[in-house]
Amino acid sequence: MKEKKTIIIFILSIIIVVLAILYLTDKKAVEYVKPETVPQDVAVLPKDSSKVSTVENVSVSKPCADTLALELKKDNTDYEKGSVIVSFQTNLSLQDAKSILQKASIEIIDETFVDQNFATTHRMTGKVAVGEELEKVCLLREDSGIKYAGVNELFTLHQ
Repeated sequence: MKEKKTIIIFILSIIIVVLAILYLTDKKAVEYVKPETVPQDVAVLPKDSSKVSTVENVSVSKPCADTLALELKKDNTDYEKGSVIVSFQTNLSLQDAKSILQKASIEIIDETFVDQNFATTHRMTGKVAVGEELEKVCLLREDSGIKYAGVNELFTLHQ
């Protein structure tokens, strides 16, 4: 009887050690981020905002717009025509953000809201010519001040 208790305690001890190792291993995996897992749209800006690149002289490659069009079609994504969504790096000023859109010939939608909320949201919705949404998104994605640029997706709620 004493041998059975010893065996049971030994097995339980092994199980506890294995579970502890698994727990610690998973925790380390979460803490360590491999460089190749950092999203492509994340950019670090210089402290001097005058060195922020702009979209003035960037030429948009047609493959970018074609790839984006294929992704939207594959995902069956519908979007508001003539509208883009833009999110800026958090260290970019409101004036620099407005300047980026202005140089890309994108009109800010609801500028009063943007002026009041940019410090917390760092987002804007822009108006572009219908049919130029994909090219403008690609153009914006080339700028290091942009965290995210995309079409203004429409979502349908199913009942």
